Amino acid sequence: MLARWLGLWFAVCVAQGIACASEPSSWPRPSQAAYTAKVTRVFDGDTVTLSRDQAPRIKARIIGIDAPELCQTLGRESGQFLKDTILNATVGVQPFGRDKYGRELVVLWHQNQDVGAQMVEQGLAWAYVWKGQPSVYIALEQKARQANRGVFKAEAPEHPRAFRKRHGPCFR
Repeated sequence: MLARWLGLWFAVCVAQGIACASEPSSWPRPSQAAYTAKVTRVFDGDTVTLSRDQAPRIKARIIGIDAPELCQTLGRESGQFLKDTILNATVGVQPFGRDKYGRELVVLWHQNQDVGAQMVEQGLAWAYVWKGQPSVYIALEQKARQANRGVFKAEAPEHPRAFRKRHGPCFR
C-alpha cells in the first residue's frame, strides 16, 4: 500500500506541477523529521502555520488527510482538536513539497505521534483519496467508521471535497 501511496504522490506532484521533495523509501518516522518548528496558528483541521527560528513562517497542510471545512459538520471541532493538541507546541516536520496553493505538504509529529493519524483515528478527518488511491491512513479511517467516531457518526457523512464542490469555500 505504501508503494501505491508514494507512486500516487509522485503522479499528483507531476500533474499539479508541484516541486516534490525527494520521496522516502517508507513512510517517515518521527526520528526522520527534517526539522522542528512551533505551531503558531491553526487555520482548520488540516492547515497550520509553522515558525522556526528566524526563518519566515510556513503555511503547511498535513499530507494524507482531508478535514471537514470549518462551516461543515465537525469542522470547528476538527480545528479545535488540532489547537488543543499542537498549537504553540514544537512539532517534528517532514516536508513533501508544496500544493497548488503554495502550502508546504507535511507530516507532523507531536510527542512521537503522527498528527494526521490522530486526526483520522478520532474521526476528525478523512484519509485523503486521490483518483481512487487512498492514503496511508485508510485503515485508520475504516476503524473510525466502524467505531462511529467523529464525522463517521453521521449516517451519510459528506466528504470535504464533495462539500466544497457543492457549497464552495466557507469564507470568501
